[in-house]
Amino acid sequence: MMVGLLIGFVVGLVIGPVVRSWLTWREYVDASREARLHEETLRRMGRPGDDRTVEDPFGPVASR
Repeated sequence: MMVGLLIGFVVGLVIGPVVRSWLTWREYVDASREARLHEETLRRMGRPGDDRTVEDPFGPVASR
């Protein structure tokens, strides 16, 4: 029984950081994807008073 507890403790020490780093990486990838989507949406919408053209799949369109 003590051997099983010792093995479980050692495996937990090894697997714990791996799982935490994997979860952190997964959250980072999801947040990056969401940020890119948000930036793309804002870029397509343009800013009020901004006379630059907005890239459109159907060609350039004036933002105002």
